[in-house]
Amino acid sequence: MPKAQFTVNLKTQCIATNNFTFVNTTLENGNPGSNYDWAIVGKSPVVYSGKDIPNQTLADTGWHDVYLLVTSPNNCLSGFQDRIYVAETPQVSITGRDGCQGEPLQFGRNLILNSGTPSYAWEFGDGRTSNVGSPQHTYSSAGSYVLKLTVTSDKGCIGKAMDFPLQIFTKPSANFTTEYLLSRGMETDWKFTYTGSGADQLNWKFGDGQTDIGLAPVYKTFNTTGDFRVGLFASTANGCRDSAFTSIFLKPELLMWLPNVFTPNVDGLNDDFGPSSTFGLERYSFKIYDRWGSKVFDTDNPENRWNGLDPEGKPIMEGMYGYELLFRYVDNKLYVYKGTVMVLRP
Repeated sequence: MPKAQFTVNLKTQCIATNNFTFVNTTLENGNPGSNYDWAIVGKSPVVYSGKDIPNQTLADTGWHDVYLLVTSPNNCLSGFQDRIYVAETPQVSITGRDGCQGEPLQFGRNLILNSGTPSYAWEFGDGRTSNVGSPQHTYSSAGSYVLKLTVTSDKGCIGKAMDFPLQIFTKPSANFTTEYLLSRGMETDWKFTYTGSGADQLNWKFGDGQTDIGLAPVYKTFNTTGDFRVGLFASTANGCRDSAFTSIFLKPELLMWLPNVFTPNVDGLNDDFGPSSTFGLERYSFKIYDRWGSKVFDTDNPENRWNGLDPEGKPIMEGMYGYELLFRYVDNKLYVYKGTVMVLRP
């Protein structure tokens, strides 16, 4: 009585490349001339009569039972069964978008794989790779890239996505310089100049709520003191952005001077003596002395100026007089001025 048996070259193969080879190893046991009937059960059954079945390429995935029935000339039967598996090829496509230099980009995949756990091999086109399913990647240089993805099933079947062309746009730089121009009491004028590159549009934002746009230098006047934040937002037509921030110190400049001569002759010209501006002068003290050290004028009101009269209201003599001026300015600093003034009576 024969003993049916066979071997298979590889029991699990991928549908894209499957080619099953069956080797009949039946022991005839003195029964030459036996009949051999093969059957491969699946969605598309295969039936073959003959000792050696041709190599088989199967069109359907999944498990297939393979049978061999051997019938001897005396109608003695012997059967053998084995199973083979046709594994599916992963079907995959890439999802993503164009982006900007230095921007983290999220990539994903649409995958059809009914069973098993796949592995991933991403190539980003800049020499770097990843093996996660949905990677995030940042391109350091602008340019054109081709994204590639290979998916391998746990059965060893390989699916490749169509190449994904990608454009990475240049990121602008938002550098700028600041330049102090002029102060007028509490008002300070500043100039802001864009020194970056690649921007199509600039948006300026200032700590007092002022804004501006455009690539040209920006001139602004501020009416406050202390640290002041300035922000610049640069963008391109492709949506790439950058920002920069800095702080400037707004310090009101003391614009005040004292003359060294005046003529108190009531002609409407240069008739009194005092600071040229009284803006921001606090805790004010203004004293004037004659050559012998006697005080001839004293006030704590910045609006009071010396008109050349002594404490009794009489005109003082021509000559040199000393003064001492003290005050605290809006920058919270204490200022002290000491000097002399010539009194002339033409």
